Amino acid sequence: MKWVRFVVLLCVYTISCLGTLYAEAGDAIFSESFDSLTNWEPLTFEKVPKQSHYSVIPNSSGGMILKLESEGGASALISKRIFSVDEARVITWSWRIEEFPPAANPKTKSGDDYPIRMYLIFEYEPDNSSFLMNTKYKAIKALYGKYPPDSSLNYVWSGVEQAGSTFESPYTDRSRIIVLQGRKSAGDGWISETVDPLADYREQFGKEPPQKFRLGIMTDSDNTVGRTRAYFRSLAVLKKDTKAPPHKSREDKN
Repeated sequence: MKWVRFVVLLCVYTISCLGTLYAEAGDAIFSESFDSLTNWEPLTFEKVPKQSHYSVIPNSSGGMILKLESEGGASALISKRIFSVDEARVITWSWRIEEFPPAANPKTKSGDDYPIRMYLIFEYEPDNSSFLMNTKYKAIKALYGKYPPDSSLNYVWSGVEQAGSTFESPYTDRSRIIVLQGRKSAGDGWISETVDPLADYREQFGKEPPQKFRLGIMTDSDNTVGRTRAYFRSLAVLKKDTKAPPHKSREDKN
C-alpha cells in the first residue's frame, strides 16, 4: 500500500540524515570526506610484494570518495590520528562493493581476503599486560623497533560468510572478524554502517579494550590471488554520549 511505502521511505530518509545531524550537533570528533588522503598513512606487509591501490575520486552524486582496488596484493591505510576508547563512542561510514575476491574459506589463511574492511587497531599497553605477554612483546619491539598491536576488530564485507557472523582471524586470536555485510547485499549500492567499538570489543574479547586505537581501511586479494574493487565514504567518529545502536546498517542510495 502507498502509505506503507511512504513510511518506509520516510524512515530511510530519516536514518540517512543521521550522519549529517551528528556532525551539525557537534558530535563528530573526527570526520573524513576523502578530499585527500592527508589524514592517512600506508601500511604494507613485508611478505606481500604487491600492494593494494587507494585513490580519491569524484562521487557521481557530489563530493569525493575513496576507491579501493587490489589485484593479488594487500596493503592498508591507517589513520594518523589516535583515538581514545573513552572518547570515541560510535563509528559510522558508508561503503559499496563492485568486485569480490575468489570465494574461499575466510577462516583459513588461504581465504583471508575481503573486498573491504574497516578495522580498529588497538595499541599495546605494557602496564596492563601480564609478565609473559610483556616478555613476548618486548622481544618483538627489540627486533622491529616498536610494539606490535595489542589486538584488532575487523568489520568486513564478506563474499562467503553471512552478515552477523563473527570469528577469530586465521592468523591470530588477537584479531576478530565481524561480518557486517554478505554477498547478497552487494547489489544494494551504498550501505551505511554504525558500530559501537567498546561494546564490540567487550563481546569479542570478554574484557576491556586498551585505551588507544587507530582506524584502518583495507582491501586485499593476496591469498586468493584475485581482484577486488570497492568504495568508501562518509567516515565519522562520534562522541561517547552519542546515542546510536551498534551494527545498524541501512541502504544509502545517494
